[in-house]
Amino acid sequence: VFNGVDNQVTNQIPLAGAPGSIVVDQATHIAFVADTQNSDIAEIIPSDSNVAPISPSSNLQSSSATSNYGQWIALTDSVSGTDGGGSVSFYANNTSTPISGCANVIFSQLANAVDTAICMTPYLFSGDNVITARYSGDSSATESDSSLVQSVVPAPLTVTASSPTTSYGSTVPAITASYSGFINGDSASSLTTAPTCSSTATSSSPVGHYTTSCSGAVDPNYAISNVTGSVVIDPAPLTVTASSPTTSYGSTVPAIT
Repeated sequence: VFNGVDNQVTNQIPLAGAPGSIVVDQATHIAFVADTQNSDIAEIIPSDSNVAPISPSSNLQSSSATSNYGQWIALTDSVSGTDGGGSVSFYANNTSTPISGCANVIFSQLANAVDTAICMTPYLFSGDNVITARYSGDSSATESDSSLVQSVVPAPLTVTASSPTTSYGSTVPAITASYSGFINGDSASSLTTAPTCSSTATSSSPVGHYTTSCSGAVDPNYAISNVTGSVVIDPAPLTVTASSPTTSYGSTVPAIT
């Protein structure tokens, strides 16, 4: 292989087949044609128009076959048969938009002719997620897809009923829910169905402790557990005032009430 400027030899490649056959330099992906008379390389043909792109192979793996909702996992696509060009985008469940932060990932390392692209993400929904890693291809290689199923289990979420205090005869305060366990920026407004909360106490209930509870919350990304609270009804304030009658000397003192 000559450099085309001062005819210095830069590489040697075997001449495969009969004179006139195409020879490809695997280091540069440039194709040559052997002269039909003396088996010398006589003509250079641009590889873009005369050499078929390589069909690479891809292998997608996960750092954890099963993960919790919100857990960070590493999705690694190993692509062999490329020259290191191109990029990989990762998709979930056949959507047209890549996973957040995992679009056009450049190969991070080259080892034993295998390029790797890594997607780090916590943004997979509960259930079986079909993950597709799509290699873009480049001037020497075609596109290539690889897929796997990532199982994601719901994350724990605790819903606790409030525990207000009131006095006998007063209106019982509204019972509300508090939450522990939201992740990925989720909040009560993210729930598919919000809980309803109530108490066994009423305004006529005597002094004591009464159970409060919340139930009915639904969200596929969470395994929801409910914790009860209690309403405390304290004695109502009562003031007893003795009467202050007036009488005259020698008269019977009125009864005090």
